[in-house]
Amino acid sequence: MNEDWPFEDPKNLAVITTRGIMERSESIKYVSHDEDDGGWQFHNGESVDEKEARIISLRQATILDPTLLELADLPLGWLAIRDNVHDEWKRIKKSNIEDQHLLFTLFHDGTLLDLVQQDKDYWMSIEIPYLAERIDPNFELFRIRLMQPHEIFYSDIESGRITEDPSEISRMELEIWNTDLKEGKIHIFCRNEENNDFGYLILAAEHIQIFDQAYNAVELSELKRIAQSYWDEKK
Repeated sequence: MNEDWPFEDPKNLAVITTRGIMERSESIKYVSHDEDDGGWQFHNGESVDEKEARIISLRQATILDPTLLELADLPLGWLAIRDNVHDEWKRIKKSNIEDQHLLFTLFHDGTLLDLVQQDKDYWMSIEIPYLAERIDPNFELFRIRLMQPHEIFYSDIESGRITEDPSEISRMELEIWNTDLKEGKIHIFCRNEENNDFGYLILAAEHIQIFDQAYNAVELSELKRIAQSYWDEKK
């Protein structure tokens, strides 16, 4: 590293991007500093078709988007995301976002009963009796703390309407059908029980904490074990 080059990696390091970014028809909104090989990936925030992937040098990437110089100290295993080129980069540890993906995958068939903002965090209650009762027969739900979420909103598929107000999202009583991890964000496909429409609850948080109905902490590994035990019995 020198004064005019802040990266530890050399300027000629091969990195992955897309044809659209090379041709400047797309903007970089997603950066990954891969833990397994130390490589860098620069995407537009959408799913990438392998046919569109391109290899350029790290220096070329910073010429295409000089704001990438701000991410020179992004640790291995971390992501940086933003919604548009005028936003600041938001950093997330990749393992944390993967934990969030696993959590909502385990909550298949659960229902989001409420979403409440408290300071910089959000709390949600997920009604899922078939898992909650395995902790206590009287329990019906889990409570999730989303710590410093970078974003959380509901996108209706048919109308394209975006809902960010927590109270409005709560009224929808979203039923969780499946969960995907796309470019550093959790995409939860839901049925809106308020009007029987479908959409995606999209979120990304710095960290999560899981609690049972009585606010006792639950480790993700324990929740995974409980869910696996339930499905094993269903076989």
